[in-house]
Amino acid sequence: KVENEGFSNDDQDYSNVDFIIPDSSYRKVTSKELKSLSSYELAVARNEIYARHGYIFKQKKMINYFSNQRW
Repeated sequence: KVENEGFSNDDQDYSNVDFIIPDSSYRKVTSKELKSLSSYELAVARNEIYARHGYIFKQKKMINYFSNQRW
Protein backbone atom coordinates (compact mmCIF):
# COMPACT_ATOMS: atom_id res chain seq x y z
CA LYS A 1 0.00 0.00 0.00
CA VAL A 2 1.09 3.55 -0.69
CA GLU A 3 1.47 5.79 2.33
CA ASN A 4 -1.00 8.58 1.77
CA GLU A 5 -0.57 11.14 4.59
CA GLY A 6 -4.17 12.15 5.14
CA PHE A 7 -5.69 11.06 1.84
CA SER A 8 -7.93 8.05 1.77
CA ASN A 9 -6.80 5.60 -0.87
CA ASP A 10 -9.93 3.50 -0.50
CA ASP A 11 -7.77 0.48 0.46
CA GLN A 12 -6.71 0.01 -3.15
CA ASP A 13 -3.20 -1.03 -4.16
CA TYR A 14 -1.80 1.50 -6.64
CA SER A 15 1.66 -0.09 -6.96
CA ASN A 16 0.94 -1.51 -10.45
CA VAL A 17 -0.81 1.57 -11.85
CA ASP A 18 1.13 3.66 -14.33
CA PHE A 19 -1.19 6.68 -14.48
CA ILE A 20 -4.51 7.64 -12.97
CA ILE A 21 -5.32 9.60 -16.16
CA PRO A 22 -2.86 8.30 -18.79
CA ASP A 23 -3.44 10.97 -21.43
CA SER A 24 -3.96 14.01 -19.19
CA SER A 25 -0.89 15.76 -20.59
CA TYR A 26 -2.43 16.20 -24.03
CA ARG A 27 -6.21 16.39 -23.66
CA LYS A 28 -8.76 18.15 -21.52
CA VAL A 29 -9.94 16.02 -18.61
CA THR A 30 -13.70 16.12 -18.05
CA SER A 31 -15.44 16.78 -14.75
CA LYS A 32 -17.30 13.49 -15.25
CA GLU A 33 -13.97 11.60 -15.14
CA LEU A 34 -12.84 13.46 -12.05
CA LYS A 35 -16.06 12.79 -10.12
CA SER A 36 -15.31 9.06 -10.08
CA LEU A 37 -11.89 9.53 -8.44
CA SER A 38 -11.11 9.44 -4.73
CA SER A 39 -9.38 12.39 -3.06
CA TYR A 40 -6.12 10.44 -3.14
CA GLU A 41 -6.47 9.66 -6.86
CA LEU A 42 -7.22 13.34 -7.56
CA ALA A 43 -4.05 14.38 -5.72
CA VAL A 44 -1.97 11.89 -7.71
CA ALA A 45 -3.64 12.82 -11.00
CA ARG A 46 -2.83 16.51 -10.42
CA ASN A 47 0.84 15.63 -10.08
CA GLU A 48 1.20 13.06 -12.87
CA ILE A 49 2.24 15.58 -15.52
CA TYR A 50 4.96 16.95 -13.24
CA ALA A 51 6.18 13.44 -12.46
CA ARG A 52 6.37 12.55 -16.15
CA HIS A 53 8.76 15.46 -16.61
CA GLY A 54 11.01 14.48 -13.71
CA TYR A 55 9.75 16.81 -11.00
CA ILE A 56 11.32 16.05 -7.60
CA PHE A 57 8.52 15.92 -5.04
CA LYS A 58 8.88 17.03 -1.43
CA GLN A 59 5.68 15.44 -0.11
CA LYS A 60 6.30 11.92 1.13
CA LYS A 61 3.01 10.62 -0.30
CA MET A 62 3.99 11.73 -3.81
CA ILE A 63 7.57 10.46 -3.49
CA ASN A 64 6.27 7.07 -2.37
CA TYR A 65 3.66 6.84 -5.10
CA PHE A 66 5.76 7.95 -8.05
CA SER A 67 8.90 6.08 -7.00
CA ASN A 68 6.89 2.85 -7.16
CA GLN A 69 5.79 3.39 -10.77
CA ARG A 70 7.36 1.42 -13.62
CA TRP A 71 7.89 4.47 -15.77
